[in-house]
Amino acid sequence: MEIKVLGISGSPIKDGNVETFLSKILESVSSKPGVSTEMASLAKLDIRDCQHCNYCIRNQTKRKYCSIKDDAQPLLEKVESSDILVLATPVYFMRTSGRMAAFIDRLRMFMFGNLTKGRLRSKLLPAEAGSFEYRAKALFKKITKNIKRLAVGLHRSYKNIDFGSADSILKSSPKGEGFSPIPREGQ
Repeated sequence: MEIKVLGISGSPIKDGNVETFLSKILESVSSKPGVSTEMASLAKLDIRDCQHCNYCIRNQTKRKYCSIKDDAQPLLEKVESSDILVLATPVYFMRTSGRMAAFIDRLRMFMFGNLTKGRLRSKLLPAEAGSFEYRAKALFKKITKNIKRLAVGLHRSYKNIDFGSADSILKSSPKGEGFSPIPREGQ
C-alpha cells in the first residue's frame, strides 16, 4: 500500500524559504519505498476565508464540498486522499500566516460535513514553522520517529478527528492509540 504525503506551504512567497524547507522534508521521505509525495503552495492558489455559511454541513456533493468558488476544492480532495499532511508556514507575530489560517479554517468540513465528516481521522498532521533547510531531514526523522502521537485538533466534536500515529500510519495501521506530548529540545 502506498503512503501519500501531501505538503502544503502557507507562505505568501512563491519559491521562498518555507517552500524550500518543505521540499527538503518531502525529498527526505520520497526515497522510501511505498511513499509518494506532493507539494502545494497556497501562494499560487486563491483560497478564501470560510464564511461559516454551513453549506458543508448540509449540501456537500462529491465534487463540491464548499459553496465558496475558489481553488480550495482540488486541494481539499488531495487532503482527503493523503495519509500524511505536512503544514509548513512562516511565523508572523507568533502565529501561522493568514493564508494558512484561512486554509485550516476551511478544513472544518472534515469535522462537520454531510459527506466528509470524519475524513481526517488517523492522518498524521505535523506542522512546521520556519525555514532552516539544513535541518529538514533531521526534523522529519524526529517527527516520524520520536513523536508517537500527535493531536490534530481540539473541539467539542473531537470524535470526528482522531489522533494520528506516525508509527501506525507508516505501518498502514488504521488508528493511533492516544496522545503523547511532543518532546522539546533538551527534555
